[in-house]
Amino acid sequence: MRKLKSVALTCMFILFLFSVGMIFPQSGDADSILENNQGFVISLSFFGVDDEEIGVGTGFFIGEGVLVTNYHLVSQALDAGGINFKGKKIKIEGLLAEDKNFDIAILKTKGKSKFITVGDSDELASGMKIFSMGSGPDGELRADEGTVGNTLELSSERKFFDVTVNSPENFCGGPVFNQSGQVLGVLTFLDLRTTVVIPVNALKNLSQSGTAAPLSNSAPENYFETYDGSNLAGRTFLALGNSYKAESFLKKVVKFKPEEIEVHDLLAKIYMVQRNYGLAESAYKKIIELEPNRDSAHFGLGEVFLRSMKWQESIAPFQKAVDLNAENKKAYSNIGKAHYELRDFVKAAEFYQKYIDLNPQDIADSYKQMGISLFESEQYAEAAPAFQEALKAIPEDITLNYKLAQSFQKSGQYDKAEQVFILMTELSPKDLAPYHNTIVRMYDEAKMPDKAVEAASRLIELDPNNAEAQFNLGYMLIKQKDFAEAANVFKKVIEIDPGMEYAYLQLGYCHTQLKQYQNAVKVYEKLVEILPDHADAWMGIGTSNMQLKKWDPAVEPLKKVIELKPDNGYAYYNLGICYLNLKDSFSAREVLNKLRTINQTLANKLNGFIK
Repeated sequence: MRKLKSVALTCMFILFLFSVGMIFPQSGDADSILENNQGFVISLSFFGVDDEEIGVGTGFFIGEGVLVTNYHLVSQALDAGGINFKGKKIKIEGLLAEDKNFDIAILKTKGKSKFITVGDSDELASGMKIFSMGSGPDGELRADEGTVGNTLELSSERKFFDVTVNSPENFCGGPVFNQSGQVLGVLTFLDLRTTVVIPVNALKNLSQSGTAAPLSNSAPENYFETYDGSNLAGRTFLALGNSYKAESFLKKVVKFKPEEIEVHDLLAKIYMVQRNYGLAESAYKKIIELEPNRDSAHFGLGEVFLRSMKWQESIAPFQKAVDLNAENKKAYSNIGKAHYELRDFVKAAEFYQKYIDLNPQDIADSYKQMGISLFESEQYAEAAPAFQEALKAIPEDITLNYKLAQSFQKSGQYDKAEQVFILMTELSPKDLAPYHNTIVRMYDEAKMPDKAVEAASRLIELDPNNAEAQFNLGYMLIKQKDFAEAANVFKKVIEIDPGMEYAYLQLGYCHTQLKQYQNAVKVYEKLVEILPDHADAWMGIGTSNMQLKKWDPAVEPLKKVIELKPDNGYAYYNLGICYLNLKDSFSAREVLNKLRTINQTLANKLNGFIK
């Protein structure tokens, strides 16, 4: 066996070890594990061509002269040697067995050795305290405390464990103990930052007897560049959530075996996670080429198209997936989405209904999507029950309730729409006024003024100082031709909000309908005090004075309208009438000439009076 290199301690190296000791403190449990098991564990060095050291790690005895470590440490070595905790060199005679699926090797050593009784790795569980053992940077054995993380499902027959333990890479191939001191796994480094535990039960199928094959007789291979190593590393990185490293290894696997459908499938899923839809599409198409009736590949291809917004292209693979396997229920929902995005709302609703008929877990969302599709296709009466079903799961969803109310409104079910809008005021009290005003507008558009007045009055009872509610009530009363009551309401509006211009206009209108022209003039004059350039208010002053046969006071307001709106034919017409009544036919003809360039119909009418 080659002579192992000795380590010269310098002052700097001693300081380094001191700092390392501070970084990796050992607990009392770790000290106990080390003391009780150090006789079973050795440091390993591996050599290549010209005795060059190509790797270091740890091994542990499970039988007389039977040593376990990682296969990837051994795979490129032409020779190896070990040192136990007393500094005694251990000769490695060769390789007894290996399991490349689990990255495990069993080596034969010369001489007597103590060995550990292997436990049952089925006991490994998330959160469990464990201890690793191996060589520190100084070559001395030590034990480190850690915790088991998640179970890593590489396949149905192979699972590893994520582990949090602050051990150096020299620990690679070393034992992992539980608190009772039983070995449950092999600590394995996939790279400097990635550590996993390989379950010790994998050793049970490996031979521990027979003649060892000298390492020098084997053909060196870089394990992680082989089919088995790339497969193991790729699946492990994928289980750890490192999709980019997983991709790099799994691509090597399919180069070794292009027909490996399962690995193509893993790559397709990786590309989906990375949103690399072009490569995902190619991967799923390769799977379909290898196995045309693989329903999951057709479904996956449909998802690729769906996520890349190729709506039309997604429909056929989804349909194929469900034709091949009725369990692909989600395909119907996805086809519904594709049709929705294609604006084919009738088809979308049809496929959402097919999905709902299969009683899926996400049935509430499916009812919602079907309701939206029916609504967009103007099937409002049919949309309402779908929204009601969706609301059973999320009754306080404002958006869904609003869609339901709209569906009732558009299908003429006004009482039901009103009930939903009132419910929404309870769900969102801050929006009480807007929802009640929506009810008022709904009944107004439906030409149901009595209901509109009732709705407006109800809001005023709840919020007497709501100017908009008061205005809506006044507007509805005008539609009922109750001008006197409407006038009182608009006066109230102005008290609440003196700056609401439309309240003055409506109040002025009510006074004119009641033939209270002088009151109308006062209202319009108040408005022009607030808004001096309000043409409609000046028009109101002018026409109200005309109704009072006050022709002279009407002239200036009408001129102001023309100044503000030079194309207002009615202002010219009314001004012409005023001049005629003032016996100023010259001015009336001037107005007529201008009116002819603006509104010939009104000009002809005015001309009739002039003649």
